[in-house]
Amino acid sequence: MKLRLPIMILLSAVSICLCCSYDLFAANPVPSDCISLTGFYPRAPDDVTYYTFGNLSDTYQGYKPYFRVFIPPGTVVEALDILDDGKQTAVARHKVPPTGLPEFPPIGYPVTYYPYTLTELESADRWSSETNEGFLYITADSFYPYLDISRAGWMYVKVGGGNYSSVYITQFIATVDTKIYNDWWDKYIKNEAGWNMYVQNVGTYIDPTAASAPILAVDPTNQAVPDTSGTTTFYVSNSGTGTMPWTAVVISGSDWLSITSGSSGSDAGTITCDYTANTGTANRIATIRVTATGAMNSPTDITVTQAASAMTACTATLDGNLSLHIPFLSYLIPYWGAPSYWADLVYEPNPAYPTWIPFKLTNAATIQSGIFSCEASTLSDDLKIHIPDLLYPDGITRMWVDMEYSPVLSTDSNAYFVVTNYGVVSN
Repeated sequence: MKLRLPIMILLSAVSICLCCSYDLFAANPVPSDCISLTGFYPRAPDDVTYYTFGNLSDTYQGYKPYFRVFIPPGTVVEALDILDDGKQTAVARHKVPPTGLPEFPPIGYPVTYYPYTLTELESADRWSSETNEGFLYITADSFYPYLDISRAGWMYVKVGGGNYSSVYITQFIATVDTKIYNDWWDKYIKNEAGWNMYVQNVGTYIDPTAASAPILAVDPTNQAVPDTSGTTTFYVSNSGTGTMPWTAVVISGSDWLSITSGSSGSDAGTITCDYTANTGTANRIATIRVTATGAMNSPTDITVTQAASAMTACTATLDGNLSLHIPFLSYLIPYWGAPSYWADLVYEPNPAYPTWIPFKLTNAATIQSGIFSCEASTLSDDLKIHIPDLLYPDGITRMWVDMEYSPVLSTDSNAYFVVTNYGVVSN
């Protein structure tokens, strides 16, 4: 049987652990549920800059639904494959056991044939489907200059949904930065407690009392929000045992994001954040650090990524009160010295014409400097307005709108424009 050797010479020491439970619908495994079977963490030779080792193939008799791999600090490149040939699906997560079942990915959720990066596996459950060659590609990633100790830890994998196979093969290989890895190895593996190089003891590195310790989990680890002001939430939980007090603090981006509730709690809780509108031309990121002293995965940093301003100098806006602001209105066929305008209108329905969408002109003025590097709204000689970019109150939806002057409605010294056509602007 030909085994896949992942790109270049891959990752550093890893432990392959099979969980004892055979029930696919059992609770998520915790470190005490898993045992280490083969593989080891040797100390890297001091005379090399990088060192490669790991298990090229571990074969297990019988079907095993759960296993985990330990990725140590100092890792430069890593990859994990499974060869089962049972038409299986896998779900994986780094540092936190996945909550989803391999055979039941959420509707519309991508199930790939390609390996995930560690960042992807840190942020959410990720599903992989078996290739025609019988491989489940779980992860392949590289780190510059190396994987920091804060990101080292167990990667959990569930496999299921296919035929139970009599032979189950895992392939994991890694390259490490010798100095960083050996510093970790000397401190945590070779010590007075009698730990040795064999991986069944490496679980103690995470927490000597992992079976009875709290485990900090925050979901999601990143929230993407629009450029408008608003509120977002994160959910904190204890996926281990015992009581877990925790705190949350904004460590970057506090000038535009603040925690309004949930700055501290115990076990389960919600962190609620308010953020201001982003008027800049670039995305911005704020970071919140959640700390639970003594818990695994503590501290955990979570981020809020806010989109750059969707508006240009020409973007018209419609607010929650259906007031329309056109910042730049120019003549469709301009002539020398033709003025440009800004205009405010407000939606004002007329019961005599229930199917019309009329807007009353409430204010307008000449723009002194009418030079903009964007597509402006236009006014034709027959008083028709075309708005190419109208931002809705949700701060996301963008429309184009055509309006024309209505002499039928404009009988009380007010000017009314009626919407004649509109559509969604594609991104």
